[in-house]
Amino acid sequence: MRNDLHNYTSSQQSPRMWCSQTRKYKQSLYGSMFLEDFCHHFSSKLAPIGDHDRFYDVSPHDDHLKRLLLFCDYSALGYSFDELLSSVMHELLLNGKAYVEIVLWRDKQNVVQGMEFVPIHSVCYWVGNNTCRFSGKTYEGKKEKFSIEKQYLIIFDLKDLGFHRKYFRRLMNRLGSLGSAVTSGLINDPNLNGIYNFTEHQKRMDYELLKSTKKIFWLGRNYSNQHLSESYLLYRSAQYKSLFFRFLTYCLEQINKGIDFFSSELGYAGHIKAKYSQPDYETALTRYWKGEINVTDLNNFITPIAHNAKAEI
Repeated sequence: MRNDLHNYTSSQQSPRMWCSQTRKYKQSLYGSMFLEDFCHHFSSKLAPIGDHDRFYDVSPHDDHLKRLLLFCDYSALGYSFDELLSSVMHELLLNGKAYVEIVLWRDKQNVVQGMEFVPIHSVCYWVGNNTCRFSGKTYEGKKEKFSIEKQYLIIFDLKDLGFHRKYFRRLMNRLGSLGSAVTSGLINDPNLNGIYNFTEHQKRMDYELLKSTKKIFWLGRNYSNQHLSESYLLYRSAQYKSLFFRFLTYCLEQINKGIDFFSSELGYAGHIKAKYSQPDYETALTRYWKGEINVTDLNNFITPIAHNAKAEI
């Protein structure tokens, strides 16, 4: 829920209307599921089951930064922050870079009373010494160009995480071609004597999906993939969560770097942090392979429920 901000002025330089421009990719069922899964709220993916509330906070807890963030939006460190990071992930996956504008709200005495983050859905086409220029389209198809001063921008780049900026778009294009590639292979298979084998089709689809996503460990929502042993399924699940902790840590680092610019002027020293940090999945997996813990123990460690959130193995 937002406060009534009619009596305050905003530093926002981006358009207050929807203005978007996204790189094209091949639309498909797997591609849509992948994008939805990777852009889902971090609190839902990484917090123990039943403990998604208050996933984000400011440290130290009573720092002035918290009051600034909550001034504009009571859920600025809850649902709204999850939505912000989901938007950042969407832009990262499709465009390779993402931008967020830091917006300050001032009262009639020109004193800053609030701070909020506005995601930029447009493409940056020019970077100067002090400003960045963006281009996008409105819902009506009208082209819109605007500039934002660099000090108000938070920039996220896939290259910082070790991925090529086109990696995920290429992956979604590949996911969109899986069905046709498998079908073509089966039709042209001389061993099948012109009979289409649907069991073989599913087997090859399962294999190609695992092969295509081996770097990011996505399972395509198929936890009964016939090519997955129980231990390999748990391994991929752990690596999948590790990847999201990497993305979350990076996003928080970039946001905290961005707001550090205003810390002296606005009188705060705090940073935004997540309630949970990455568990030691590697040690848990090693203990499982050595026989020190069983499948249930490992699964409970990778996907804990709230009352076991602090349990150790």
